[in-house]
Amino acid sequence: MVRSSHQQQPFFNFDQVKSKTVMDLITKLINEVTNITETYPLEKGETAEGLVQAVDSAVARFLAMGEQAIASCPVANEAVRQNLREALADVKDSGQAMVHYAREFIRDSTSSQRRAAAVQAGRKLLHDVAKFLIAADSVDVAILVEGLDRVKHELNRLRKAESKMEVEEICQVLNTQIEEVDVTIRKRISELIDNQQRDDLLAARGTLRSSLPLVYATTKAFVRHPENDESRQNREYAHVQMLDALNAMQAILRGEQPRNAYSSYGQMGNLAADFEKFQTAIEMNPKDYRKQKHRPELEGILEQIVSGSASIADAESTRASRKQRIVAECNNVRQALQDLLEEYERNLGRHDPDNQDVALGIAEVHRKSRDLKRHLRRAIVDHISDAFLDTTTPLLMLIEAAKKGDPTDTRNKGRIFLEHAKKLIDVAHLACEMSTDVDGIRVIRHTAEQLEQLAPEVVHAAMLLCLRPESGEAQRNMEEFKKLWLDKVKLLTTAIDSMTTLDDFLAVSEAHIIEDCKEGMAAIKAVSQNVHENRENGVKLDCSSGAIRGRALRVCDVVNAEMDYMAASPYTERVKQAVLRLKDQKIEEFANRAENLVDRHAKREMEWTEEEREREIDEFIEACSLVHDAVKEIRNALLVNRNMDDVDSDNEYEDEQMAGQEEIHRSDIENQQRLMRRLPEEDKKKIQQQIEIFKVWQKSTYLKSCLSLAHSNQIRERSGQVGRDWK
Repeated sequence: MVRSSHQQQPFFNFDQVKSKTVMDLITKLINEVTNITETYPLEKGETAEGLVQAVDSAVARFLAMGEQAIASCPVANEAVRQNLREALADVKDSGQAMVHYAREFIRDSTSSQRRAAAVQAGRKLLHDVAKFLIAADSVDVAILVEGLDRVKHELNRLRKAESKMEVEEICQVLNTQIEEVDVTIRKRISELIDNQQRDDLLAARGTLRSSLPLVYATTKAFVRHPENDESRQNREYAHVQMLDALNAMQAILRGEQPRNAYSSYGQMGNLAADFEKFQTAIEMNPKDYRKQKHRPELEGILEQIVSGSASIADAESTRASRKQRIVAECNNVRQALQDLLEEYERNLGRHDPDNQDVALGIAEVHRKSRDLKRHLRRAIVDHISDAFLDTTTPLLMLIEAAKKGDPTDTRNKGRIFLEHAKKLIDVAHLACEMSTDVDGIRVIRHTAEQLEQLAPEVVHAAMLLCLRPESGEAQRNMEEFKKLWLDKVKLLTTAIDSMTTLDDFLAVSEAHIIEDCKEGMAAIKAVSQNVHENRENGVKLDCSSGAIRGRALRVCDVVNAEMDYMAASPYTERVKQAVLRLKDQKIEEFANRAENLVDRHAKREMEWTEEEREREIDEFIEACSLVHDAVKEIRNALLVNRNMDDVDSDNEYEDEQMAGQEEIHRSDIENQQRLMRRLPEEDKKKIQQQIEIFKVWQKSTYLKSCLSLAHSNQIRERSGQVGRDWK
């Protein structure tokens, strides 16, 4: 709005306006009216009578548009039309009154009474216009709701269908009605002012459209096989999904909050929120510190962080080494907090501008917190890397077992699939714990809940296929559930990958490839006592090889997706070329060599000599080195474009093996820092200058070393050092 009065109370509740078009129309009229009632100087070429004429013309245009809209209104209810006519008549009356009082006012603009009358007439006009527009918008909403009611009616008819022909006929009508409603729903989504309502309506619309093929397939399967309870459960699930989507859309259109709305999932992770709260709370003026209040408060927040960290450390896929680091970093943060609290208490009631002890204590707590967060993030990425290594095999195994018509095997594969689904869902929720990306969290949690509801129905569809393997309806039913599951898992994977930093993902992937290589070496080295043990070792070797291949492919997918978000440049091209070498050359060569090794292991059974085992271990190491070095090449390509200020202890490019040495020297460093604080300011400045010079040299040296790292890896490979490192 322009030239609007800030002194007057609003004449109606703007929250009642849901549509952008309605808001724009009201805003334009407000501008016209307030141009008359305010005392701003007229712009060049403007006259007071011209402003009044502009309002008169605007009202006339509005009335003409209103009459045309009422005449073309598709609502059959005459009472609705009459209400709109009455609201438009009020606009006409208040518009005429506005023009009359405005002309009276411009004849004597010094009269406070005429000004008040003009202002009151303007407010009445705006109120009536808003009332008409909101009423007209509610008619549009009512039309949409009626359309959704017709869809619900057809869905109810479909649920009662008893023949294949009846299902076909009703589904055709249902599809037509959904397409008609979808056109107006899309327009409504673009018109909504409230972002939350728009997101909720988009999500409900997506569910409606994705559930339509499922409703069709499950209903046909039920009509064909009503004697199987699995077909009934599948049909009930599909119908409930569509009905919930329709109810949610109607609630959103009416301005109500739907049950399990998409927007309700967007809450920051508990652990991330605790970290933010803690890091904000530790910073205060020493004069404001109160021991009885702040010490227990800060210690309490930290213990919440420690408790959340412990749950991640104790999780199944957290590596033992990572768990130890998390425990150590929790203790480090505790100690840093105690040191800071002691500094606060030492400086209580004093104001010494030269004393930096409190500031240094705060910085130390932040540093330790950052280290803890890094290890927690990496632990979460450990889980993500394991859970999302292969998201399709459990489902494909279940479907293959069902196609064979083996109920026992299908049930076993169903249990494996449900365990896999539970792991995906648990890891999805875990990924949200350390994230502040509310939009990403919303997608992940909403999709995870959909997968949780969908997983049992996938098993039911498989059991139906197992019991009726020759049935076309059961096959199509299974195919629809498979497609829906894979689509949801792909969405979940993309959302989690977008929330995971590339640095963390690559660091963890490289470490996991080394782990898998060690497991494969152990399987080769193991001496089998019988054929069964030899077969088990062969399976372990095959699984390790498959895991390495899967992790390498995941690296390719994640890095390519990251590059797709960036503008094309020599940098992105260099990274993509490194990914292409890994995907098209190294992985394929590794897979062939690993497959040959597994075949040799199976054929020779227990006849390998120690010398042959060593030779096969060397072969496996060389094959693994192909993938490992290619992943490192991708990391080096990514590092070339990295701002050196971003490469700090929070990134994976630090040498974590130096952690033990860092602990040894920490006390010496802290003593040196205390001595530094006691030096005269002149000496401090000189030392600081030397530090700045060293930093410039260090950045230059670091960049050169990173650029030469790929070359040095090739030299090490030729010298055979890589093989010894793997051993």
